Amino acid sequence: MKNALLVIDPQNDFCVPGASLYVPDAEKDMQRLADWIRKYSAEISHIQFTADWHSENNISLPAFWVDSQGCNPKPYTIVSLDDVLKKRWIPIDGNFSLVENYLSQLSKNGKQHTIWPKHCIANSNGAKFFEPLNAAVDRWKKLSNDHSFAVTYKGTCQNTEHFGAFMAEVVYDDAPETKFNDELATFLGGFDNIFVAGEAQSHCVANSVAQIVAFCPVLCSKLKILVDCMSPVKGFEHSADEIFVQAEKLGAKLINHDKSF
Repeated sequence: MKNALLVIDPQNDFCVPGASLYVPDAEKDMQRLADWIRKYSAEISHIQFTADWHSENNISLPAFWVDSQGCNPKPYTIVSLDDVLKKRWIPIDGNFSLVENYLSQLSKNGKQHTIWPKHCIANSNGAKFFEPLNAAVDRWKKLSNDHSFAVTYKGTCQNTEHFGAFMAEVVYDDAPETKFNDELATFLGGFDNIFVAGEAQSHCVANSVAQIVAFCPVLCSKLKILVDCMSPVKGFEHSADEIFVQAEKLGAKLINHDKSF
């Protein structure tokens, strides 16, 4: 059996207590995952990380927006299309047509736009991978020349949020990095099992699974979701529930790390 491990955003800003967007218990999740990798090194053929990789003026961060007084929104502010039309919040670059289209697309998809604390800025310490997990992966890499490792960077387009591993929230024709990542989906589809872990369960993990359900449901029968190697953002404890139920109906398994093999 060929097994792949997909780890969503195991980065310091999510996993280190006190970091800008720390997910409660994420460090424990990633320590469990590191232990799992050490225990099952021989069974894991490929490890795929994803990484949030933002500029400071990403649309989901405070610096992108100002109010009439020139102040940035506080983290966890919800920005709606009505807010922009009434100029409660203004894009700092003045590109109203872009943000109006963006927020309209989100609304049509039943979603809203949240402003997050500044996090995972490209090449910052917060964007680096959580060291205990990184150490376990480095050890695993050295055990066999057949072990492969790769990183998919997401969130590099500043004009859209990009939660899921495979596609941004809004797709732009002139930004191929926002489109569905067929190459990654096809590659992972070549494995017998795809174990899934990472942070945060409520957002980037949930959206990654939702994208598999929506765009390549055949992969669901390969999914083994390590539910004790992920945690939700506080206040979003049940955001992933329905998505995981949909995945289970298509053959995915929700398991604990110690019951995986």
